[in-house]
Amino acid sequence: MLNIGIRESGDRLDLDPANIWAHAGPDIDGDIAAFEADPEHRAMPTYFLTFPSVKDPSWESRYPGRTTIDIAGLTTWSLFEPYAGSAWMRRGADYERLKDRLTEELLGQVFRFCPQLEGRIDHTELATPLSFNHFLGREKGDFMSLAHTPQRFALRGLGAHTHIPGLLLTGQDVASAGVSGAIMGGVVAASAALERDVLQDLATG
Repeated sequence: MLNIGIRESGDRLDLDPANIWAHAGPDIDGDIAAFEADPEHRAMPTYFLTFPSVKDPSWESRYPGRTTIDIAGLTTWSLFEPYAGSAWMRRGADYERLKDRLTEELLGQVFRFCPQLEGRIDHTELATPLSFNHFLGREKGDFMSLAHTPQRFALRGLGAHTHIPGLLLTGQDVASAGVSGAIMGGVVAASAALERDVLQDLATG
C-alpha cells in the first residue's frame, strides 16, 4: 500500500473520486500464479487506486490545499519472508531497495491513470506486509481480513453475538472479508439486534 500526499486541493488536480481496479489482463488467476512464481522479476498482477480526500465533502474545509491518494498492489508473502526476522526501520539495504522498486511500480500506475500528477507528488510512504505485521500484529501481512481458510469459517466467535449481554459484533469478518463482507456483517448484526431476518428487507426494498 502506497500512501501519497499532495500539497494541492483535489479540485485543482482534476481527480475523479471513483475507485480504479487495474488488472494485467483478463486471466486474473493466471496472472496471479505467474507473479507468485517469480515475484522478483514480475510486476504485481492487480492494483487498487483510490482517492480518499476527494471523496470527502468536508475534507477541503478541514485540510485546505491537501490531497491524499492510496494505491495498493497485490503481492505475495514470499517476497518479504526473507526479512521477517528483522526489526521495523532496521530491515537492511536490500529491503529498502525492494521498497523503492515497489514504490516506483505503484507510482507508475498512478501516473498511468492520472498523468497530470507527474511532478506534483510531495510525499509517499510505502506499507508492506511487514508493516502490517508490525503495526497490526499479523503474521503474513494479511491486513484486509482474516484468511479465507476452513479454519477461519469454523471459528465460533465470529458471529454477531458475544458472551457479553447486549454486545454485538459487526463489520468485516463477522460474515466475510472486504467491503461486501463488511456490509453483510452489518446485516447480520442488525438481524441479531432486531431478532428477525433483515436480509428480507433488502430483498423487498
